[in-house]
Parts: sequence; structure tokens; C-alpha cells
Amino acid sequence: MADGENEEMRTLELHGHVGLNSLPDELVKRRVKKGFSFNILCVGETGIGKSTLINTLFKSNFENEEATHYDEEVKLLPRTYDIQESNINLRVTVVHTVGFGDQINLLKSSDPIVDYIDTQFQKYLDEELKIKRSLLNYHDTRIHVCLYFIAPNGHSLKALDLVTMKKLDSKVNIIPVIAKSDTLTRNELVNLKIKVMSELVSNGVQLYQFPTEDEAVAEINSSMNTQLPFAVIGSTEDITVGNKTVKGRMYPWGSVQVENENHCDVVKLREMLLRVNTEDLREQTHFRHYELYRRCKLEEMGFKDPSNDNQSFSLQKTYEAKRKEFLKELQHKEESMRQMFVNKVKEAEVELKEKEKELQGRFELLKTMHQEEKRNLEEKKREMEEEMNAFNRRKVAAETLMGQAVQGSSQQPFKKEKDKKKFCIILYGSRFMLKMIDKVTGAGVRPSAAQLKTLIDLESRFHPKLSGLRLIECAQDNGLRMTAKLRELEVKDLLSLSRFFGFSSETFSLAVSLLDRFLSVMKIQPKHLSCVGLCCFYIAVKSSEEEKNVPLANDLIRISQNRFTVSDMMRMEKIIMEKLYWKVKAPTALHFLRLIHSHIQEQLDSESKTILTIERLESQLKACHCSFTFSKIKPSLLAMALVCYEAQDQHDPEHIDKISEAVKSLQQLLNVRDGDLVCVRELVGKCLAEYATTKCFRPHCLRLRWTISGRTARQLKHSYYKIAHLPTIPESAC
Repeated sequence: MADGENEEMRTLELHGHVGLNSLPDELVKRRVKKGFSFNILCVGETGIGKSTLINTLFKSNFENEEATHYDEEVKLLPRTYDIQESNINLRVTVVHTVGFGDQINLLKSSDPIVDYIDTQFQKYLDEELKIKRSLLNYHDTRIHVCLYFIAPNGHSLKALDLVTMKKLDSKVNIIPVIAKSDTLTRNELVNLKIKVMSELVSNGVQLYQFPTEDEAVAEINSSMNTQLPFAVIGSTEDITVGNKTVKGRMYPWGSVQVENENHCDVVKLREMLLRVNTEDLREQTHFRHYELYRRCKLEEMGFKDPSNDNQSFSLQKTYEAKRKEFLKELQHKEESMRQMFVNKVKEAEVELKEKEKELQGRFELLKTMHQEEKRNLEEKKREMEEEMNAFNRRKVAAETLMGQAVQGSSQQPFKKEKDKKKFCIILYGSRFMLKMIDKVTGAGVRPSAAQLKTLIDLESRFHPKLSGLRLIECAQDNGLRMTAKLRELEVKDLLSLSRFFGFSSETFSLAVSLLDRFLSVMKIQPKHLSCVGLCCFYIAVKSSEEEKNVPLANDLIRISQNRFTVSDMMRMEKIIMEKLYWKVKAPTALHFLRLIHSHIQEQLDSESKTILTIERLESQLKACHCSFTFSKIKPSLLAMALVCYEAQDQHDPEHIDKISEAVKSLQQLLNVRDGDLVCVRELVGKCLAEYATTKCFRPHCLRLRWTISGRTARQLKHSYYKIAHLPTIPESAC
């Protein structure tokens, strides 16, 4: 076999016509039928005329989008077009470099171009390495020629141009062109060409040289090699020169014809690219640039040609050797990663143990501190209980002493002045002890201007948020959102419960305050309103009433005819306390009403004092609490408006003047504006007028009567049986 390969080639002579001269015709027919492809890469700055020159070369109008100078990176935009001339089909792919040279940092401007060219080479190589290849039908996207556009406004090449062409000369056929050459004079153009070529040669940039091996094109190609770089002008506009219409540009000083060789080199460039050297550009791309890329890639994969040409090359052996090498390297990396993982696990374990010891020490310290605080609290609790017991004993003793003194004075008249004085001393001493006890417990403290100012300072901190109340006021009654009407119905139910158990007005007023504060900060569904209202009521009862009068939670749920459980109520109570930041005691309108009433009573005589009764004012305040309108009004302003409305309702001019003077001084003390007071007073009058009518829905206390009959009544406290009837707000209070 080897001997046969080394035999010399012999030439035979034909003795007749065989038909070999038709082979070129067959090749031409096949190529014409298949069509041709040609890929052009245009590299240049934005706005230098790349798209216009392509349109001029092909005498067509390619659809291209105008690029801006604000791109953050260079992007390559390929566009493929099918062109037909006579019976020749040409598929042209034009690749534009969008944003080239527009960045501040130009170090990596050429990297996307190099990556794009390598990507096209890699696609073709992948197709070649496939088991089932289809190279005949494969659309070849490898770049055949690169038209590098040089700006005419410089005296030489830019650093970016040299770096880019140096990176591309081993990957693509480069043909430099001077864009917009009509901006230069003839001498400037000649000098620029000489300067550009000298810089390219001195920096070792290899340009594409038109081939001179073929005698048919040797002369024209040799001449064109001396014309590099081509001076080009692009234009798609028709101008009239003499009697002819040509492509060119019209200037005030004259016209430039694109296809006039005396004006520019567009005709020469078209001749070299599309008529003479198209196939050579394709062959140079395939046999030179692609082969170089292919050889480098195969060498990276471990494939090498044998040193001896006679030595056979085995692809399988090379693959097996490379596979073993790869598996060995992979095993080594796996072992190193396993060892690294073990070391990291050990380090993490040591660190976790140290943190565990630290946390254990902190836990023991906190446990010791907690036990110590618990002991201190128990000791303080024991001291407080002892003080309370001692106080209760003193209180009982004082009450007993005063009762004995009163009883003794009623049974035996005073015989002597000495006995009378002795009784007065005992009576006054007992009363003084009771006053001191009331002063300590906070009951019976005499109102003053200082107390009113203190409540005014606290009022803004505990007032409901107006934004939340406005949402409730604007809500539609669709059964899904909380509305003002539902709130009013719930407050009326709370008023019925308060009267059923005989609780004080302070308890009801505090419950309404807690409910409004919670509704202003939380969005609740209507189905949860009864639980929220009852929890607010229960919190107010435990805060205001004595412990012996506080009902059980289960009894409270049964009497109010709700279906939730005690655990549900406890959870809701915790939620309410957390949302209110555990601030239960708040200045209510009842506090202001009592202080304002006492302050006014101090300034009136004995006859005028009977005009304003606190019982009537408190009943009217309860009616106002049932209206959602007064939830947005400050408690102090509501109390002042109630007093003014009650004073205005009197018919005695003398009493009205005295009360008005007292109210005016109090209004100045509390800094209440006349407009606000008049507006709220009108709202109070309207509310009380509506409450006095028969159409107004009042708290329906009769619905609670079923709970005190039958089996349920036997499970309630005995104090509930003392309630003879369920009172409503009297008509006189409205």
C-alpha cells in the first residue's frame, strides 16, 4: 500500500472526444442553483456612514435602525438579506457594530467583535464534528470580509483602530476604507493614505491582499493593492449633473458623484468585492482563518498531528488518552474538594461548640437573674399585700369608730358641753381618717385647673387615629368591611351589658374608648366585631370595677349571646392589649365631664348649682357614645359641648349668664375655639334629638332577659338576681 502511494503520476493521451470540457458547466449550474452567500462585517464608529456605504455598494436600500451614542457596550447586529440579479441568488449577511467607540473606557471595545467571529467559527466546527452532517444545506455565517471604516478627521489612525485591526487580522480579511472622503482635499487624502499604510505596516497589521496568481486579474489586483485604503463616499440620493441623473451629494460649491472614479473609490471597492475577488475572500476565510481556528481548538482538545508524515493518526487512541487524563484530573479535584469539605465541617463544628458554650453560659446567667428578680417580686408582692391588709384594717376600724360615735350620739343626748366636744373630736377625727383613705385610693379628689391641663396633655396620646376612623366612615355596608353603623350597634350592646350588670359610667366610657382606639389601628371583619367589643368591655370592667364585681368570662359570653369560647376571648384580649401598647387607662370624655362640672359648680351659688346635674350629663354622654360621629371628636371638646348644650337649654336668664361666665373662663383655660365648640354643640343637640324620637334604635336590653331564666340562671352569680329590670336612658336625659 505504501509502495503504491509513492508511485509517480502518469499522463495519458485521449484518442477521441470524451466530454470532460462540460465539467465546468456542470459546476456552474450546481452553484447557480444552490446560490451564493457572502458575509460582510462593518466596523466603525457610530454615524461614520457604514449603512449608507452598504446601500451604495449594492444599489439597494437595506433596512437598518439608526443607532445612538449612548450604548453602554458594543453590540453586533447581524441582518441577512436575499438579493437576486438575473438568475443569480445571493444571500448577504451584513453585521453592524453598534456603539463601537462611544464608551469612555475603550479597552474592551474590540472584545465583542472577536467573540462574534469566534462564535461563527465554532458553529461551523460543531457542524463538522457532528455524526450526521449537512454542510451542503448549512447556512454559513462566517465573516468573509471586514470593512474597517477610518475616520477622516484625524491625521493618522487612532489607538483603538490599531488595537482592533491587530486583533482581527488573523481571524478575518480586513479591507480598510476612509469614510466620508469628500471632507478631504486631494493632497490631504493622499497624505492620509500614506500615513495609514505606514502605521499599519510598522505595527504588523496584515491586511487582505488581492490575489495576483491568476493572470486574468493579476494586473487589476496589483493596481488595487496600491490603492488601499479605499476612499469612499456613500449616498442614496439622486442628483442631476448635466443631462444625467446619478447618485451623489450636492454641496453649495458643487456636487460629488459616488460612481465617478475621479471623486471616490466606491466603484473600485464594488469591483473588488462583488465581481473579481468574492470567491477568493470565501476561500481565504475557509482555508486560512477557519483552519487556524480549527487547528487551535483541536490542539486544545488534545489532538495533534504525528511528527512523521508516514505515521498513522488514530482518533480513538487520542480520545482514550485524553479521557484517562481527564478522569485522573477529575479524581484529583474530587479528592481535594472532599478534603476541603471535611476541613470546613471540622472548623464549623468547633465554632458551633464554642457558640454553644457561650449560649449555655448566657442562659445560666439569665436564669440566675430571672430567679433573683422573681424572688424580689414575690417579696414586694408580700409587702404590698401586708400594706393592703393593714390599710383595710385601718379603714374598717375608722368606719366602725365613726358608726359607734353616730349611734351613741343618737341614743344619748349630750348632758354637758364637755361630752359634746368629745363627740365632735371623735367624729371629725373619723372623717379625717376617711378623707385620707379616699385621698390615697384616688377617690374624691377635688378637681382643679391643674388636673384639667394634665388631662389635656394626655388626651392627644390616647385619641383614636383619624385616618383609621375615616376609613370606617367611608366603608360601604357590603358585609365584608367594618362600617360606622356596625360600630354603633356594638356600642349599644355594650351599654345594655353595662346596665345589666350595674357597672359604673366610667366602665362604659372606657370600653368605648378602647374599642375606638383599636378600630382606628386595625382592620377587622364584621364577624369579629362582637368578640372585639366584648373584650374591650371586659378589659374596662377589670380596670374600673372592684374585683368582687367582675363577672366570669364564660358568664359574660353567655349573657351577651355570643358563640365564641373563652380561649378565643383571651386571645383577642391579648391582641387588643398589644395593639394598644398595654395602655388601658386613658382620659375619657367622662373624666373631662366630671372635672368640668365640678370646676363650674365651684364658681356658682347654691341656687345655680341645681341647674347642672351630673347624672343628666352622664346619661347624655352615653347617648353620644352610641354615635360614631363623636369618635373623631376630642373628649374634652365633647364634654365642653355637652355642658354648653345643657346650659343653653335652661330658660332662666340669670342662671344662664352665670353658667355662661363659668363656661367662658373654662374655655379660655382649656384653649377651646368658639367655632369648634359651636359646631360640636350642634352635633350634640342633633344626636340627643334623634335619640329622643321613637324611630331611634336604642339599646335593646330585653334581649338579655333570657339568660336569667331556666337552667342558665342557676349557673350565674347570685348578684345577678338582684336586677329587677333593665333600665334605658330616661327621656328626661335627652
